[in-house]
Amino acid sequence: MKITVQFTTQLKAALGLAETIIDLPPNANVQALISCLDKEHSPTFRQFALDQNGRFLPSLIICINDQQCSGDVLQQPLTDGDQVALVSAISGG
Repeated sequence: MKITVQFTTQLKAALGLAETIIDLPPNANVQALISCLDKEHSPTFRQFALDQNGRFLPSLIICINDQQCSGDVLQQPLTDGDQVALVSAISGG
């Protein structure tokens, strides 16, 4: 199945692209997507999305089809044609 991944802010600038299309097996979840992105775009992707132990950083917000995910985000199922946005949390003061 094909998933469109949209990168924003720091990740977009670091990778030099706004979006990519990832081909995943049927019944894949967000964890499978993150693993695929890590393989294709490391070490840059890892720097912004994963901690030292390879765990997904909670500072990144994941939206699937314009809906922000909550709960156990990595276990969210994906379906063919989904659009996933990786959004850096905004902070400042």
